Amino acid sequence: MTSLARATFNQQLHGRELRLGDAQAHSDTLRRAAAAADLDGDGVVTGVETDQLFLEIDKLDRDGSFHSIRAATDQGPTEAGALATAAVSLSVVSARTHVPVTTGGWPFTPPAGTLDAARRSGAGRQVLDRAPLYRDIYVEAARLTGVPAAMILALHANESAVGSNRASTHGPESGFGLDDRWVTKSWANGKLAAHGLGAWERGTDTPKSRLQSAVVAAEHLKRQAKLVGVTVSAQMSTADIAGAITSYVAGTQAAKRAKANKRSFMFDLGDSNPHVLHPGGTSRTRRGTVRVPASRKPGLLRWDTLLVLADEALKAPPPPVS
Repeated sequence: MTSLARATFNQQLHGRELRLGDAQAHSDTLRRAAAAADLDGDGVVTGVETDQLFLEIDKLDRDGSFHSIRAATDQGPTEAGALATAAVSLSVVSARTHVPVTTGGWPFTPPAGTLDAARRSGAGRQVLDRAPLYRDIYVEAARLTGVPAAMILALHANESAVGSNRASTHGPESGFGLDDRWVTKSWANGKLAAHGLGAWERGTDTPKSRLQSAVVAAEHLKRQAKLVGVTVSAQMSTADIAGAITSYVAGTQAAKRAKANKRSFMFDLGDSNPHVLHPGGTSRTRRGTVRVPASRKPGLLRWDTLLVLADEALKAPPPPVS
C-alpha cells in the first residue's frame, strides 16, 4: 500500500489546475466542498483549496491517519486513492498557471544608477534568471508565514546565490543561511509542525526541503526582527526593513543600530555600489566555522537594491513545465 502525504499532495497541486469533473471517482461531499471552498491564492485549484480537498478525500479514505491518503491497495485503488491519483496525474492537472504576486510598495527608492549596476552584476543576473525556478516556494512560504516573498527570495539570493551554491544548499545553511549555531532543528521542527510541513529534511536540497527551509528562514527572520521591535510584514518602514535584515545576519545590537540609523552594511541608500561592504565575521559551512574577511562582496547585494530586483523576478512568468 502506498500513501500520499498531505504536504506532498499540496506541493504537487501547487500552481496547477485540478478539474474535479475529470477525476476517476468523487462524491457529492467533494462536489459540495469544491463549491463552498474559498481560494486563497495558493495556485489555481478550480473550486477548491488544496488543504480542504485533501481533508474531504481523507473522509473517504479512513486509513487511520489524517496526514496521508491511501493511494492504492492490493485490491486496487480505493475511491479516495483514485481521486488522489487522478488529482496529481497529468491527465487532469493542467500546465502550471501564473499566479499574480503582490510586489512593490517599498517605502524607499534606490538611486537609479545603483539599481542599474545591481541589475547588470552577476549577483543581479542570478536573481533575475534563477528566481523563477523557485518562485512557487517563495510564494508558498510567504503565504504560510506572512513574510513578503521578495524578502524570502532576498535571503535565498544572499545566502546561496539563489540555490546555486552547493556548499550552502547541502550544508548546515540549507540554502537560506540557517546556521545551526542559531537555528536548531528542534526549533525549526516546531515551526514546520505548525504549518503541517513535517520534520525538517535539512540540507537534502529536495523540493520539500527547500520549501521547509524557506519557511524556517522566514520564521527565523520574524523571530530575530521581533527582538528589535520589528514586525515583518508587507507594510514596513525603511527603518524596520534595515533592522530586520541586519538582525538576520548580524544579531540584535547591530540591528538596533540599523533601525535607528536606517542603514547598515546590508541596507544603505547612500552607497552607490550595490554590493555589500561586509564588515567581516564568521560563517558556518560544511567544513565548520570559517572566517569571512572584511571586504566588498561582489556576490552579495544589499537589500535596498535586492528587494527591488526580487520584485522584478517574482513578476516574471514561471518557466514551463517540462
